[in-house]
Amino acid sequence: MDTAYDGSAFKYLGIRMPCCHQPSSLEELIYVKPCGFATFVIEIWNPQEMPSVVELHEMGKCFGNVHFFRMISARI
Repeated sequence: MDTAYDGSAFKYLGIRMPCCHQPSSLEELIYVKPCGFATFVIEIWNPQEMPSVVELHEMGKCFGNVHFFRMISARI
């Protein structure tokens, strides 16, 4: 999105998807909740257990907001 934005508007929305390298457009993307844009990512590959809501809240306390972290599941 940063590349498509010229400072005042989105000019060109065509992209090449990083996952499959196929052409697409930002306006064609379908966002399935929960989803989001992040400043950073913590990836857990093949977890034995998913982190609980309590664990996510405890991690969020380190950043001053118990709702700071969200669990977004993805298939790669």
